[in-house]
Amino acid sequence: MSQPLSSGRPGKSEFSHGKSRYAHPDSDFQSQRSLPWDLGENETDLVRDYHASLRSDPTNSMEDLSKMLYVRGNPDMYGPDETIIQEDRVLPHGKYPQPVYRTGVTRQ
Repeated sequence: MSQPLSSGRPGKSEFSHGKSRYAHPDSDFQSQRSLPWDLGENETDLVRDYHASLRSDPTNSMEDLSKMLYVRGNPDMYGPDETIIQEDRVLPHGKYPQPVYRTGVTRQ
């Protein structure tokens, strides 16, 4: 007999950022894998920054958008809301073993 799926919120992991809307921007699971391509922003990061810009003050062009990820909405325009980022950053627990490439001739 199979068990039913448990309802509720999943915890933080590589595939789930927990209870916040978006993952913490400093979370990193890719840099220790030695990928051959550069790491950059994806569509989710752009949407997260757009939602942060909606919480900013439109009359203040010098406002830092990275701070808007951690405030409770814009009370002047939309009212208070949950913060966009609620979880701490997630880093892997260890380092992945990297292959050792040997070239040339080793003489003894």
